Amino acid sequence: MRSLITGIGGFAGGHLAAALLERDAEVAGIDTATGQRLESIHSRIAFTKGDIRNADAIRDAVNELHPEVIYHLAAITNVGRAWTKRRETLEVNVVGTSAVLEVAAELEPKPTVVLASTGEIYGPPPPDSRPLTEDDPTHPQSPYAVSKMCAELLARQAWESEGVPTVILRMFNYTGPWQSPNFVCSDFARQVAWAEAGLIKPRMSVGNLESLRDFSDIRDITEGYL
Repeated sequence: MRSLITGIGGFAGGHLAAALLERDAEVAGIDTATGQRLESIHSRIAFTKGDIRNADAIRDAVNELHPEVIYHLAAITNVGRAWTKRRETLEVNVVGTSAVLEVAAELEPKPTVVLASTGEIYGPPPPDSRPLTEDDPTHPQSPYAVSKMCAELLARQAWESEGVPTVILRMFNYTGPWQSPNFVCSDFARQVAWAEAGLIKPRMSVGNLESLRDFSDIRDITEGYL
């Protein structure tokens, strides 16, 4: 299978690339940088350095492979950053998705576009709520969630109006090897490691401990993509 990964230099993109290569897939990717996870497999990937908002950069990546599947992972995913970088979040997550779908619509045969969305689009569920399903109402309450809701609508429009096969995956929290220390699990793990090594005092900075979250392992998430 020929696969293009947008955001291949990121946490999920690097894991997905490695998993695809293990299955003998041909892999291409586009990102603004390669990322640490790709160091051991970079020579096996057709990498294009480019901004996801630039449709011509995406076309360059597509021309490397003519993919059967486009995994669209490129996004600003940090909820806190999205509050302080609202315009950039909308540009990357919405305009970037539009550019990917535009290029996909130009190809024949058209590739399947797998869009990485988020459980954030549901908003905060009631404390006694059951596990959420695809049929539950959406109520995005952050710039990040709004941007991903818009991306979902663009994907649906691309299928209904232009015949681009699309799959939307609403990811909840996940963690695992190589995750940025900007996220809670890797931040806690780093602080513990530093304390054990004597680099910091044995006291952790933890923030709000009242939050409740479910976490998946990135390797399980990767299997879900495949």
